[in-house]
Parts: sequence; structure tokens; C-alpha cells
Amino acid sequence: MTTFTDKTRQLPEVVQEAISKGRSMSYSQAGTWHDCPLQGKFERIDKIKVPVAEPILHGNLFDAYCEGDEPDLTGINPRDAEIIQRRSLEYQKTIDTLMPDGGLRLMQYPVYAPLSGGWFSYGFLDDLLLYGDKSPFMVIDRKFSKAPWADTKVKYYYKQGQNYLWGLAQMGILLTEFTFLVMNLQAEGVQSFTYKPRKSTVKKIGSWLQKAVDIKRSGLYPPTGGRHCGICNYRPPQNGGTGDCDRYLYSHLTSEDS
Repeated sequence: MTTFTDKTRQLPEVVQEAISKGRSMSYSQAGTWHDCPLQGKFERIDKIKVPVAEPILHGNLFDAYCEGDEPDLTGINPRDAEIIQRRSLEYQKTIDTLMPDGGLRLMQYPVYAPLSGGWFSYGFLDDLLLYGDKSPFMVIDRKFSKAPWADTKVKYYYKQGQNYLWGLAQMGILLTEFTFLVMNLQAEGVQSFTYKPRKSTVKKIGSWLQKAVDIKRSGLYPPTGGRHCGICNYRPPQNGGTGDCDRYLYSHLTSEDS
């Protein structure tokens, strides 16, 4: 998978500078700050490292194969790795069928927009397919999972699609649809889900991103029950948790250190 450093080199210098000085908000980071501010603090301020979950390992490997990068097989079952590599070839065939004559495929395409106070939002599209005259054709995000996908599962990523459509609009690229091409370990074939949000919904994304910036800068990071980040695993007492992120975190880290 293309490294973060490689991707950021595609951004304008002013955006790269904002990222280096901590005045940036990626779309995934914004979701974390909204869902659980304490998780955002752990990940983005305290820089606490957590084990990478298997679905993320699978997704990263799938991206590496799709983008022609050197695969990292650390922690991957060899059988799963073989299936993921085959799925990446299936994905490429699907992309070939979607490409118009003379079209161009851009991978990890940078999308960015200014926020207030010298901050920038940014993200990187998995695939942007263009016509021969460079006009937009299709925006694609690829996903990989253990089991086949359902509409309800894809809806989890709708906010991501809204972010990209909003960011592209700030760059002067006006699109109304976002396509998810998804694959899994259990079944062959590419599943396609197209999302067309309301214009009013996309328009609100700028305020949503700015709110994430405000949460990060506030210094107030309350935990949100039900959001399991692998650090504090916050759960209310009735669901078997302590209901206290900091207490769980302290015991978790000290037991590992010992």
C-alpha cells in the first residue's frame, strides 16, 4: 500500500505544512473525534499504539496488491493472502471494464480543502477514473472484508463518501455519486454499491469537519460508550465494562509493561 509520506507529497506545500504542524484533519480522524474524543486523544495526541485488527491487515494487503506495491504479509494467514491476491486481480478486471476508451486511472488521488484558522482537511481516493479529456468519470473506494457485504454494512461508510464529494467540490470537481467496490474472503466477484447523497447533506460536511477540529483543540475529551478502539475498550458496567476509560487504560498498559 502506498505510504502516507508518498501520498502527502502529492498535496500542495501549504497542505503538507499544515499536516506537519498538526493543523490538519483527515476524514478518518474526523470520524474518530466525533465518535469518541478520548479515542482521538489516545491516537492523535498521546500517540498510543494499538495492535492492528485483522480486517485492517486484510484491507491493507488488498490495497497493496491493487496498487502494485510490495505486500506486507506480517500477521496474515498464507491462505488468506493467496485469496486476497486473487481478489485483487478480479478487482483489476472490474476496473478495466469500467474504464472508457482513452481513460485514465488515478490511484490515491489527493483531495483537500481549507478549514478555518489555517487548518486543512484531506483524504486520498482509492481510485478516480477519468475520461480521455480529463473530466471526472467515477469516484471509487475499495473495501475488503471477511464476509460478503450488505447494504447496511456499506452505509457505515457513507460519511466517507460525503467527505470526498465535498472535498472534490472545493477543488472544483463536481460529482454527485460515490461508488464502493467491495470484495471478501468467502465469495468471488466484485460487489458494487453506488451512493448518491443529497446536496444539502454534502454541503454540511465542511461544518462537520470544522467541529472535529474544535473538539481536538478544546482539550476536553469525554469517552463515548460503545466505541471500541482497542485501547480502553470502553463499555458501560451493565455490559461488562468498567465505565471508566482512564482506569481501564492505566491497568491495561501497566500490566503489559510488567
